[in-house]
Amino acid sequence: DELLLADADIVFASNPERFFETPEFRESGTYFFRDEQSNWRFFGKPKKECRTCHDVKYYRQRKGWLRVLLGVKMPVSVPPEWAYHWEEGEVVNATMEVMDSGVVLLDRRRHSGLVRELFRLNDDSHRNETYKHVYGDKETFWLAAVLAREPFALHAVEAAHECCSLLAYATIAHSAMWRSRVILTESGGAERGTALQGLVQRFPNGRAIYYHRKALDVPPLSPFVLDRNAELCSGGWAVSESTSPLAGV
Repeated sequence: DELLLADADIVFASNPERFFETPEFRESGTYFFRDEQSNWRFFGKPKKECRTCHDVKYYRQRKGWLRVLLGVKMPVSVPPEWAYHWEEGEVVNATMEVMDSGVVLLDRRRHSGLVRELFRLNDDSHRNETYKHVYGDKETFWLAAVLAREPFALHAVEAAHECCSLLAYATIAHSAMWRSRVILTESGGAERGTALQGLVQRFPNGRAIYYHRKALDVPPLSPFVLDRNAELCSGGWAVSESTSPLAGV
């Protein structure tokens, strides 16, 4: 009855069963993970004029949908990142997505209402409307909890698109599929800006929890490499900062 749901493209660096023993799970019966908190701006400018801007029409439509779904007054359990949907005025540096649904822990005995609302938001008769306003099932887990008036817990640290350290690159550069996603210089070295093809989720102390690959053809990384990737990048050992032949392995 205590369920751990994981996408097929998840690579765990730590035993996820430990989250069943956390105070957050014991108290709420859930453990959800935050997505990368991208800073989007909702202006009416054309996309080509502002790479990080999103269509203001989309924002207004999602704002209206949420107020119909959850109420004109924001429920207190809505994550603070999305409070701006119940505010007025121009939106700057807004969080586009709250949750990464690649890994979900749920005690279904304590959350019959959440499960019911989750199925409703994603069933054949509702999913087209739901997915107009959120990316797939990403937000539907916590939205279902709010609708059911049931508690939920969100991991304190947001996921991140990390740079690719030399260690990570040397580990996965053997994959032709992965190499085809990396822009190479004429000399064969990885070009500045090379990043891991996915999200890394970490504990507050920096230890890696899991790597959410963007596709199954992106090679997995070992727990050893995942733990050290961010530290190596911040220490100047990113592929983008190196002229070493190792970058073109």
